[in-house]
Amino acid sequence: MGRYAGFIALNASLANRDVNICLVPEFKFELNGPHGLLEYIVRRLKLRSHCIIVVAEGAATAILDGDVGTSGKDQSGNVINNDVGIYLKDKIGEFCKERKVPVSFKYIDPTYMIRSIPANSFDKQVCSSLAQNVVHGVMAGWTGFTIGTINNKTAFIPLSEIAHPKNPIQIQPNDRRW
Repeated sequence: MGRYAGFIALNASLANRDVNICLVPEFKFELNGPHGLLEYIVRRLKLRSHCIIVVAEGAATAILDGDVGTSGKDQSGNVINNDVGIYLKDKIGEFCKERKVPVSFKYIDPTYMIRSIPANSFDKQVCSSLAQNVVHGVMAGWTGFTIGTINNKTAFIPLSEIAHPKNPIQIQPNDRRW
């Protein structure tokens, strides 16, 4: 579910305000051609001398004319895509070299940066509340559920709703943020 949804990349891009391109799995894109990503990046580099790109992990599945490849399956049976960031970095470098456009990369994979930040007081309060509520649910005899916050209220959510493959959290084309 998470690796095929670009809402984190979208929200990070909106929060930053300096991002030029946001690639998410919900919207397919071409690398090559006159309207392709690579051509746009070259135009942007010539115009502004920089191009900031945010790439969601699952964006590998959105590339129409390229193959990032896979490296097997994880323990849950989900396909493990190769790193789309490295793939795009290589493709952009090759394309810019062919076009004689100078380019230097600052490639940042925030995977561990996000997880390594210590919890602040808000995080601790939320985690405490979620933990207490899950214990209440278990003590009441409930199983097959998780706890979440919906509209600022704690909610018991059936796992079947969370893990349902036809219910992914996806960005919609008419979403105001997109």
